[in-house]
Amino acid sequence: MARYTKLYSVGNDDATENSYETARLEITLDVDTSGCQQADQPDGTVACIGEVKVKLEYTATASTGDQMFVTVGPAFALRDGGQGGGSAQLQHTAAGAAGPAGDTLTATLDLAPIPCSGGKLRGTVDVELRPGGGAFRGNVPQRISYRVSIRPCGQIFEAEVSAVSNHYLSMIGGRIETPLHDITPPAGGGNPPEAPWPAHPGVPC
Repeated sequence: MARYTKLYSVGNDDATENSYETARLEITLDVDTSGCQQADQPDGTVACIGEVKVKLEYTATASTGDQMFVTVGPAFALRDGGQGGGSAQLQHTAAGAAGPAGDTLTATLDLAPIPCSGGKLRGTVDVELRPGGGAFRGNVPQRISYRVSIRPCGQIFEAEVSAVSNHYLSMIGGRIETPLHDITPPAGGGNPPEAPWPAHPGVPC
């Protein structure tokens, strides 16, 4: 299985207090080609059969004691806006320490499969309120884009995942869209593309 991961530093989205990191966001695209195989056909040709399985893993880890992780996060879900159309609710896991710092919100979403004979898959996944989760201010809190291209027989030509917008998980007004900082370590070593947001300067909010 091939894994493609992006790591982001998430800034606070309070318009009056937005200069520090509130979470780390890790998004991983898993591309599994183990189901691909070649099969002899009655006419003497060889066909590539099977499907490439693709899934998205989402993990947000709280950097501060923000109660949003505990009270609001589980009301959200991943929703595939592409060919798969599935959804997966975010699951809250406490870190065990005092307060929400270190807590995680996680979900895994199966995307549409791709024929091993070749094909392309692209789309977006929105992090939005699940049905019955309550009222939201009306905009998409986070949007993730993905694309995968497969050549015969199950060869990965291209695979990419990225977060293209961010709003913190919130059901209240007065929030702003702070830019995500891409802190993914380069494959060949060296510094990440951007620096993370600064740590909270005082007592976690």
